[in-house]
Amino acid sequence: MGRILFESHQLRMRYVPGRDFGTMVITFMHWSEQPRKDRAGFAEAFLSAEGLAAIHITCAENAWYQHPEMRHLDVVLEPVLRLYDRRVSYGSSMGAYAALMFAGLTRSDVVIALSPQYSIDPEKSAFDKTWLHIGRKLSYCCDDLAEFPSRAEAFVLFDPRHVDGIHGEAIARERSVRLIPVDGASHPASEFLHGIGMLKPTVLSLIRGSFDEAAFRFELRRASRRSPRHYCALAARARDPQRKLRLFEAGERLFPGDFFICLHRARTLHALRRHAEAEIDYRRALAAQPRHGWTMIWLAELCLELERRDEACRLAQEAMAAMPQHEQLQAVAAALADKAAARPGA
Repeated sequence: MGRILFESHQLRMRYVPGRDFGTMVITFMHWSEQPRKDRAGFAEAFLSAEGLAAIHITCAENAWYQHPEMRHLDVVLEPVLRLYDRRVSYGSSMGAYAALMFAGLTRSDVVIALSPQYSIDPEKSAFDKTWLHIGRKLSYCCDDLAEFPSRAEAFVLFDPRHVDGIHGEAIARERSVRLIPVDGASHPASEFLHGIGMLKPTVLSLIRGSFDEAAFRFELRRASRRSPRHYCALAARARDPQRKLRLFEAGERLFPGDFFICLHRARTLHALRRHAEAEIDYRRALAAQPRHGWTMIWLAELCLELERRDEACRLAQEAMAAMPQHEQLQAVAAALADKAAARPGA
């Protein structure tokens, strides 16, 4: 659906008209385990249901939009952008980075950036190792906020206790933005807000210019208790391991079998060397999300500690098969499989 405005080997830019002839939303796809430019755009179903026109920018690789074509975004999109009085750039994580970076070229009045990175260039963001496996391989051509000035009112929603908080502060040093903390959200904040029923109303209020930060903060405090991540966040702040476990238990009573609670409790029990209990929670987490590669790896590490080498090797291989595009996971899993396969004294 929609009309392709531009397509290259790496990018597709597609225009989808809406019922609202005054507002245009430009979206940027987030990181994906299997990126494809021919997929639906970020938030496409939601925006279409609301009758909002959109230009969806999708990509064939997770390269943080470091493509020379992006430097000419204004020329490519201008024939459509000029039809609308209000333009909003919107994205999450990698897409939020792009929404901020290219807001000037899209002539955006508003930017909605959920958990953006300041940069993934190791020279600029050594504080964050999350995307190092990607960042060290890229050639950067569009990674300087100062090079792409924007007058947009930019809203950055992020968890200040996560590494995203450092990214947010770095962005604020170079661009005028409104930092909106979402405590306990982890990364990305969009998933947390969706889980507590606040993503849609928050995004719509930002698009329509009716966002009330005080009301948002009030509702966030109230609604957070409806999320298992709230209990994970409280446990992460607790210093006493027993208090951590009591908080997980409180969350478990409200959200039995929840993936995040099982996984984070497993990690805590594992660190305490309570291996039998940790294994139960790792397996419960995998029952909830069977293809979560990192859970497989952490369970494999536990098995290796218990000298169950064949099982550790199998789990590491399954993790690699589950997330074939994740280079960092592939490297960790391969090293773990090799370690498990090496017999002691051999």
